[in-house]
Amino acid sequence: MCFVRNKVDIDCTNEIEDGNAGSEEAALLDIRNKAYAQMQEKGAAQYANDDQLFLLSAKYAHAVQPDQPKYDFDRLRHALHSSIKDEMKRSQVKQIFSKNARALASCRADECRILVADYILASAASGAIPVPGVSQVGDIAILAKACGEFQRIFCLTEAQLSAPGMAGFGTYLALKMGTSIPFIFGVSQMANWAADGTSFVPVLGIPLSMVLGASVSALGMWLTLTAVVSRLEEIGAATYEVVMNLRHDNIDERHVELQTLVDELFPQSETEQSVGRSFGTSLREMTADSNSGTGDDWPPMV
Repeated sequence: MCFVRNKVDIDCTNEIEDGNAGSEEAALLDIRNKAYAQMQEKGAAQYANDDQLFLLSAKYAHAVQPDQPKYDFDRLRHALHSSIKDEMKRSQVKQIFSKNARALASCRADECRILVADYILASAASGAIPVPGVSQVGDIAILAKACGEFQRIFCLTEAQLSAPGMAGFGTYLALKMGTSIPFIFGVSQMANWAADGTSFVPVLGIPLSMVLGASVSALGMWLTLTAVVSRLEEIGAATYEVVMNLRHDNIDERHVELQTLVDELFPQSETEQSVGRSFGTSLREMTADSNSGTGDDWPPMV
């Protein structure tokens, strides 16, 4: 548990101006001792120590800009980083403190890609049901669940975007994701209808429908979620850049730019440009893997 007191730069200045301290170091020590006393009075004496009390000034010029942050900011950063056991989360915290927007978005995209396999298996199971309409409804529900989870992992939900000037952006993104299903998903659903139709073929119809339906659903879900994660990564990087370098004089303009980016990446109808932005890098990477004989990024065979 960490106890943090912010704006100690102002407190130190006031202490010196009031004649209660001869230097910033003396003022800081007095503030720390008073904080310990307050914690003991509130029944938190076990936390009144240097390992759990941090005195900060969260100004950019004090906490981020200098190589050696002022006050206890560096100790707090180390404490938070050390307390996180999950390596992926540790990496994200590191990128947040270093204000590396693109690297943070990449880390969160990797976290989402780990979950893609679970959604592929769920889609395959849904697609294997040889009843027209069931696999389509199942895939839409799975896609909606995945999109919501990925948006949460990228911290792009309305509840998570509490920065000034960002109100409404999380809701707008969720709406665009829900109303603009990637083109490849629509194609896979048409193929699913065709696969369900084979169930009426005598003798081998049902087994063939199950195999085709599972395969088409799995492939379509994999391609769709690959596109969604890629697009959220680009939107995430742009959003983090705005939040990390928030300036009140241009926040409205940047908000409009972010919404324009969302419109481009989640259009009402797919274009060659939007598909290319989603799959261009991924396909090049997969081609390289195929040529090298690995192919680990390809979806599992169903």
